[in-house]
Amino acid sequence: MNEWRIGIVGLGSAGRTHLAALKSVGVERIYAADRNPRNRLWAAQEHGVACYADFNELLKSQALDGLIVATPPRSHAELVDEALRNQVHVLCEKPMAVDMRDCDRIVSAASKSSKITTVGFCHRFEPAVQRLHELIQDGQLGELVLFRCAFAHDLEEGVRAWLVDPATSGGGVLADSGTHAIDLFRYLIGEVDGVKCLTSQTRSSIALQQKVEDSAVLSLRSGQCIGSIALCWRAAPWEGTVEAVGLDGRAVVHYGASQGASLHLRRGVSEWQEVSLAPADRFHLQIEHWLACLAGQQTPLVSVHDGFEATRVLLQGYAAN
Repeated sequence: MNEWRIGIVGLGSAGRTHLAALKSVGVERIYAADRNPRNRLWAAQEHGVACYADFNELLKSQALDGLIVATPPRSHAELVDEALRNQVHVLCEKPMAVDMRDCDRIVSAASKSSKITTVGFCHRFEPAVQRLHELIQDGQLGELVLFRCAFAHDLEEGVRAWLVDPATSGGGVLADSGTHAIDLFRYLIGEVDGVKCLTSQTRSSIALQQKVEDSAVLSLRSGQCIGSIALCWRAAPWEGTVEAVGLDGRAVVHYGASQGASLHLRRGVSEWQEVSLAPADRFHLQIEHWLACLAGQQTPLVSVHDGFEATRVLLQGYAAN
């Protein structure tokens, strides 16, 4: 890991999470770009990261192996395109883009490059979700008929101005948490062939600044399996639930507020049983996997096609609202 030269553009909450993950797997040569001098000072003083105010200056100054794009979604297409043109592998945060034109730009850039481009759907790396995927693939639940997912928390725990500006974020809770939920549906159930959606905005202390939905319910269909996704930025404490129901059994993932997720399985009329899982951090596993892909040791679990499809379904949801 000491040999990798990894850059991060954007040192907000996502960028800081990725920085911690890089440190956790032993990467020492980390470089960053951020327009905010306080973020640069934090990274330099706390982690010894060489920082730049300008992304292009970072690319020109350092021979990077990989770049993590952790800026607001509107900027993703330009940054990913430029990194690939400079022969740098990319891990782009979700959503991959805010419209299909930018999605097409990233897909086109990735298709022309020999470098790896992947998207930060970190929930695929949660051990409980990975085990649920295995149960489904092994036929342990039988034919799937129902999918349920709920992601809810209080946005005021850490509101960011760009997150509630649709021009920058692409939407509200549906674009933010919903992108993860859509990807989980595709990962666990299959391709989406039907979409319905309802969104709402509630009153809160930040309602005047907010221009996007803070609650949403998204219905998806894949073949005979239907799914419901409930999302909210006005519900404390944090809740995360993912459930798959089949004709032969059901399994549910419960996220803890500060700990990893658990997985419970029920077959027929039997009692719920907790599935044993090795504790691990999904961001650590995601970075570990990405670096293994850069080394040619693994194949990316998430592709630009996955990023493209998540945004496509997301926009279909908004259009169906």
